[in-house]
Amino acid sequence: MATPGLAVAALAAAALVAAWRLTPRPFGFAWHGRGGLAVLGVCTVLLASSAGQPVFWKPLAASGYVLAADAAVYAIRGRSMLRNQSDAFVWLAILSIFLWLPFEWYNLRLGSWYRAGLPPGPTRYLLLGWAFACIWPALFETAGLLLATVLRSAARRTGERCSRRQAKAWLSTAAGVVCLAVPLLVPRLDLGEHLFGLAFVGAFLLLDPVNCRHGWPSIRGWWSAGRRNAILAIMLAGPVCLLFAAALNAGSDARWYWISSFGGDARLLAVPLAAYAVSPLFGLAGMALYVYAARRLGLAMISCEGPTAGVEGDRFLA
Repeated sequence: MATPGLAVAALAAAALVAAWRLTPRPFGFAWHGRGGLAVLGVCTVLLASSAGQPVFWKPLAASGYVLAADAAVYAIRGRSMLRNQSDAFVWLAILSIFLWLPFEWYNLRLGSWYRAGLPPGPTRYLLLGWAFACIWPALFETAGLLLATVLRSAARRTGERCSRRQAKAWLSTAAGVVCLAVPLLVPRLDLGEHLFGLAFVGAFLLLDPVNCRHGWPSIRGWWSAGRRNAILAIMLAGPVCLLFAAALNAGSDARWYWISSFGGDARLLAVPLAAYAVSPLFGLAGMALYVYAARRLGLAMISCEGPTAGVEGDRFLA
């Protein structure tokens, strides 16, 4: 039944709004956030409608959420990814499409979920591309909002640094390769479809040591610098985004369906509870993938230091 799940999603949204309202907001809610809230309002009406929804309403709602979250961060910090680093944000959205495609490929092999109700032909791929382009912006905007509100800390941050113990780095890399390979090697039926989470684990273990070794933003660097709140924010952003996506999916005519029941049949908004349990791993993998791709391609990378920080700073979700 979707109603209890929708209530949970509504409570989570209300908690985020309450945390934002309790946080000092010296810079005001920007105009693009008001537009995002208007879009979300229309989509909420569509969700409650029994007449059916247009096929584009889910990526539209996701776009509205990204706009609103960005404006909420700006109101607190005086800087935001979209308002102050629009070029890096555009590249983030473009990269988001391609960074998600490997996981789509894994799903083709494992069959953890499937989609139904999308139109055929080019329209289908345009809608999917729009939806994929919202994944990383939503993840990072959610992490930034959490870090600016419920996880904010006045503690002074030290510079990022990484351990030089190459043995540990190589061990992590080897473990990442194993995690990426195992789901592809085991039988799909009755086992492989339950191992999708290993793709997230493998991507993180493989790439985070590489990012650390090059001096790029990394979970290892954050840990060494004492930035525990930033790590927690990027991890919590995974289940928050999954919950909101599942709420949108619950009322949609064009939707995805989970096949895997790993961890039991308990579900929330038709998504197995086990999927929520492993979704923090997507936050870690998402950061590692984005940093590696952006640096290797020489693209401008998002940074959210605060009102006086330079755009080119490496600190990420600070």
